[in-house]
Amino acid sequence: MSRHGTAVALKNNFSLTTLLLAGAAIQALLVLILPTRYAVLPSLSLVFLRILDTLLMTLGLTRNRYLDPAILLGKTTYQIPTASGHLPSHPSAEPITLFMLSTRCNHPLGLFAPAFKEVGDHMFRMTRDLALHLDPTTSGFLGQTGWINGGDRDGGNELMNISYWRSPAHVHAYANGPLHTEAWKWFNQVILKERGIDYISISHDLFHVERGNWENVYVNAEPTGMGRTAVLRKAGVEGKGEEDVWVRGVVEARRGALKSSRGRMARRMEEGEGGEGKAEYWGSAMDESE
Repeated sequence: MSRHGTAVALKNNFSLTTLLLAGAAIQALLVLILPTRYAVLPSLSLVFLRILDTLLMTLGLTRNRYLDPAILLGKTTYQIPTASGHLPSHPSAEPITLFMLSTRCNHPLGLFAPAFKEVGDHMFRMTRDLALHLDPTTSGFLGQTGWINGGDRDGGNELMNISYWRSPAHVHAYANGPLHTEAWKWFNQVILKERGIDYISISHDLFHVERGNWENVYVNAEPTGMGRTAVLRKAGVEGKGEEDVWVRGVVEARRGALKSSRGRMARRMEEGEGGEGKAEYWGSAMDESE
C-alpha cells in the first residue's frame, strides 16, 4: 500500500466521533496549559487556512490540486493489448480474469489488533511481488489496484487488492507459487489453529470474462481498475523498437464505435452495423505506450 493509502487506512480506522473527541481533548489540554487567547490560536489558524485554500482554488486563483495531472480529460476507454504489446484488431478482443483478494479485522482495535499487521505484511509482500518480480511476458498478470471499504458497516476497514490477469490458469499458477503458499499455510496453521483467532477475515472472488463481454469507460477521470494495467512490449518485437516498452491501451472514446457500450464490446461489428477496421477503431489512441 502506498504512503497515501496507509494514511487513509489509519484515518478510516477511527470513527468520526473518536476523531472529534481526540481533537476536543487536545484543545482542552491547550486551554489548561496556555492563556485562552493563545490556546485557541492553533485551531482557528488551521480553520482559516483551510477555508482560504479552498476559496482560492474554487475561484481559480491557485492550482486545483485535486485535478491531478494523471486525470485524462474527455472520454476514454481501456482495451487490453495483445501478448506482443499491441492494440488488438477490435474492442474487447481479449478475455480478462478479475481476482479480488480482501482482508478485514473485526476487532475493537482495528488495524492495531494482535496479528493483523502480520496478515497485512503477507499481503504487501504478495502485491509487491506482483508489481516488481513477475515475468510480465509469461505470468499473465496485467495490473492491480488497491481499495479500502469502510462504509458498509461499523468495524474495521476492508482492505482489498483487485488484480487483472489473462486467465484463471495464470491466477492458479501464482496461488501455487512459493509466496502465496507460504502465506496460506501460515494463516491456517498460526492464525486459525495455534492462536484460534476468529476476528481476522480473508476472502476472494474470481471472475473470468470472455472476449466481447466486457467494456469500460472513463470520463474526466484518472484511469483506474483496468485502466491501470499494462503489457510489456519486448524490444525487437516485429522488428520494432530498440528497448522494452510498457503499453497501456487507453484510447479516446468520444466518437465512432467506442462511444457506446455495445460498440466497446464489438457488438456493432458482430451485428453488421459497422465495418470498422483497426485504423477506424484506434485512430485516436491516446496512450498506447509509456
